Amino acid sequence: MKYYHNWNTSNYMELFTPYVVYSKSGEQLGEYRFIDTIENEGRYRVQKNGKTGFIDATGICVIEPIYEDCSFFIDGYSIFEKYVNGNRFKGIVNINGVEIIPPMFQSIEFDSNSKKYRLGDIFVVEISNMETLDFYTKEQEVKYKEKLKEYYSQQKK
Repeated sequence: MKYYHNWNTSNYMELFTPYVVYSKSGEQLGEYRFIDTIENEGRYRVQKNGKTGFIDATGICVIEPIYEDCSFFIDGYSIFEKYVNGNRFKGIVNINGVEIIPPMFQSIEFDSNSKKYRLGDIFVVEISNMETLDFYTKEQEVKYKEKLKEYYSQQKK
């Protein structure tokens, strides 16, 4: 992947201008504004039209820029923010762009010591390699499923 931009500029605003991304064969792959110039698990955070997504090291868009914001990937997962019915919510997307947890929480936090996620103020879960959620208690799993059911019923309206 090649991208063209002058990092050694004295004009700070120039850093926010879009890059044109080309394949090795010279094909133009897209025009993005890089949020980070550091590779994170084979992905680069980019923005297009004010939305955040990810491209891979070859310049191919692997997660479309549809999110308000995304965190770095940690063990293959990123916390994202998205507007739902006019409100900004958080969810979790995997490195392939699959939303593992839909945007239905005001806050999501990752505890790097326990490697677990706190979803809102009630759920603490671990995401296994099979992309299934492991809850501490059956009660937490029931609460999550109720919230998920409520989320999908609102999406149908």
